Amino acid sequence: MSNPEWRLEGGNRFNDGRCDPAGRFWVGTLNPDGRDASLYRLDDERLVAIKRGLGIANGLAFSPDGRWLYHTDSPSRQVMRHAFDVGTGEIGEGEVWIDLDMHDLPGVPDGAAVDCDGHYWSALYGGARVARFDPEGRLVAQYPVPCPNPTMVAFGGEDLRTLYITTATQDMDAEARRRYPLAGSLLALEVETPGLAEPCLARR
Repeated sequence: MSNPEWRLEGGNRFNDGRCDPAGRFWVGTLNPDGRDASLYRLDDERLVAIKRGLGIANGLAFSPDGRWLYHTDSPSRQVMRHAFDVGTGEIGEGEVWIDLDMHDLPGVPDGAAVDCDGHYWSALYGGARVARFDPEGRLVAQYPVPCPNPTMVAFGGEDLRTLYITTATQDMDAEARRRYPLAGSLLALEVETPGLAEPCLARR
């Protein structure tokens, strides 16, 4: 990286990012050793560490009203939420919002998106499904996918009613790839509730 303000610590690399409703860019990191990842906010071309000590920062999303920032610490199998101030970009203390153990769900929470009703859609890596949670963190639906490792979800199409799902072949041997020929593909699922238009990066 040419910008010294964008250098990451301890072998971290960028992983999952999104703009908040005001157009600030947020990005999480991961470390090959599964610890010391962080959640960053980009301020005037300078990365500011907002939250440290994560395993793998993932699943970044915002509620439709801008009151909540959501993110996962994937190894913990939990989704956190923080009160969010759109005006300043500051977050409050985090709380566990979704715990996969409480729902007896397989896999770990990876990439995510929020629909217009405030439901959080999470790709469950290793769980072969996408899970949908209501604004209170209750599991309301599961959507199986034809491969073990969905990695990210995003709404698209003219009416934002197509849920695109990326998948991975990571850690799959030759036999597993033969069993799941769609692993590594981009999948699409038609859904009833539309997603949200993603904010663009604001020039500051």
